[in-house]
Amino acid sequence: MKQTYKRIFSAISLILCTVFAFAQTYQVPSSGSTTVTGCSGIILDPGGASSYSNSCNGYMLITSDQAGCMPHLTGSYNTESSYDYLYIYDGTNTNYQIAYCSGTGTVDVVSTTGSLYLYFHSDGSVTYDGFNLNLTCTGGCNCGGPIVTSGSGSGRITLNWTATSGVTHYFIEYGPHG
Repeated sequence: MKQTYKRIFSAISLILCTVFAFAQTYQVPSSGSTTVTGCSGIILDPGGASSYSNSCNGYMLITSDQAGCMPHLTGSYNTESSYDYLYIYDGTNTNYQIAYCSGTGTVDVVSTTGSLYLYFHSDGSVTYDGFNLNLTCTGGCNCGGPIVTSGSGSGRITLNWTATSGVTHYFIEYGPHG
């Protein structure tokens, strides 16, 4: 009986670990556009786990789902150099380019506006693995509203803010900046 419970517990643990180990995966479309709202996930080229196809022209807008958080993309790419490429822009349009990814390399970009706009292009011949980018958020992620000091005294301070819906834990750091 004890052995049966161990097996059941092991199977449940494996399932839970497997479920929580995989992040949401998003693909830049081969044409048209899509929007991702969030602060975690994997961003892939139109081919996903396989090579991308010829003649792609797809856009993806990534926006944070948390006030004050800036989308952050890190990862690698492998495309046909100079002919297939990923442009990454800071903002909701193509006005401010912050990365050009073509050939083989790595990328590490952070938005300053709260949004990143991606454009992937492939020409009519030769395809490669594409790109695999990790989406996180960084920077001024906050509690949802301005922090107000409502009282202080000998060795204590009282802070108040309006909580963001769905947030159950906060980390408050006190000390000199930097």
